[in-house]
Amino acid sequence: MQRGGLDVDLRAKSLSLLTCLLENAGRVIGKDELVNAVWPNVAVSDDSLTQCMKDIRKALGAEADGLIRTVLRRGYVID
Repeated sequence: MQRGGLDVDLRAKSLSLLTCLLENAGRVIGKDELVNAVWPNVAVSDDSLTQCMKDIRKALGAEADGLIRTVLRRGYVID
């Protein structure tokens, strides 16, 4: 992934999560749906999803502000 012309490292699961969000831009995606898309047939905690979101926001930097929103008790949406 690149930001400002520079390469930015993003773990495979974080990249999968970002891809899922982009493929569903404008739609709130529930946490369960995201977990099933990124970690199919694997039991993971909410912390795994939270850490990947943190990685994505860090990789995007200021560009992430307002782009990825947490929708309380529902999930995430990318605008």
